[in-house]
Amino acid sequence: MLRLHDVPVDPAVDLLGRAGDGLAVFRRHFARFRPLITATALGAAAGVHTLVADALAARRKVGVLPRVRDNALITLGRTHAEITAALLATITTSRLAATGHPHADLAARVGKAAGIDTAHRAVTDLAPLLGAWGFQQNSPIAKARADLTGLLYADGVHDSLYRSGGISLLHASMAASPPPVQTTRVPSSR
Repeated sequence: MLRLHDVPVDPAVDLLGRAGDGLAVFRRHFARFRPLITATALGAAAGVHTLVADALAARRKVGVLPRVRDNALITLGRTHAEITAALLATITTSRLAATGHPHADLAARVGKAAGIDTAHRAVTDLAPLLGAWGFQQNSPIAKARADLTGLLYADGVHDSLYRSGGISLLHASMAASPPPVQTTRVPSSR
């Protein structure tokens, strides 16, 4: 909330956008900005994924690991699929925003929250596959995890983005569906 005391405001000059259009300008800006942040986070997660996969492959090749366990293989496959799916959703959101699509704002809000969640979870799940090195302060994995944790709270706590998306979806559903028909039950005259 912005409160001004004894400050003259000329609506024709001092307001963002046309008079009363400031929120729409804000939403258009963030519909374009949020996919960039999301793509950055997913790129960090993809970098960690590649680092972990390469390290496991190198350890296997030189015989340090006799085999890569199923839980590690499952984590590699699942995180790859999740990062890829979130990145595709982010690209779609970016295209919606570039064309001014009416759903771009909603897609950017929930897409950022989901994409950051995906990136954070992937790095958190991948780090143990490298043992203690993934948690050392100088590890790029620890740095990525710390940065992604910060992004959970940037641009408002991501739960607020999910909440605002839920509100938008609820309002759209309410507007699209007719009100329920009220029926009155008439007692039978037996």
